[in-house]
Amino acid sequence: MFRRAWRRSGAIGLAGTAAGLIVRTITTGGMFGWFEDRGWPFAWLGRGAVADGLDEARRQAVAEGWALDPTRLVVDVIVWAYAGLVLICVLGLAVRAQKARGNPERPE
Repeated sequence: MFRRAWRRSGAIGLAGTAAGLIVRTITTGGMFGWFEDRGWPFAWLGRGAVADGLDEARRQAVAEGWALDPTRLVVDVIVWAYAGLVLICVLGLAVRAQKARGNPERPE
């Protein structure tokens, strides 16, 4: 039973981390820097550059590619896995309560 819960929470952790890539944040640093981050609740994938102009900084960032922050990635997976574990526990309690309501014990 516990192994299934851990597998499910691990799957939810990976799925939540992948779904967090939908969140996109773009930041400009004055007129010289352009930075883009992806991930939620922690941005773990990013790219950026500093140049003489904003358009040049964006071109350089896109050409340079994405950089992975492994620490934030691991923390993001852990946050989503724990959220999945809490969800599994709440759903398990709800199912038990529903079964208990449908099959009341009869005193004899």
